[in-house]
Amino acid sequence: MKTGTLKKVLLWLIIAFVIVSIWQSPEGAAGVAGNFLGSVGNFFSAVIDRSARFIRNLGGGGSSPSTTTSSPA
Repeated sequence: MKTGTLKKVLLWLIIAFVIVSIWQSPEGAAGVAGNFLGSVGNFFSAVIDRSARFIRNLGGGGSSPSTTTSSPA
């Protein structure tokens, strides 16, 4: 089986799995999707925050690095 064909089959299986999951339990699927999107948003927020702190401290003009850490939600 060619790699392209295998990728297409796997993609269609994933799509079918998602559709069946949503059909069987819309509330559960919405909860999982919401948690996933929240985690992705928290990740990008942390990347932006840490990148900004890094750039600010590159020139030596920023304050000392903060010692506070945030726990993941």
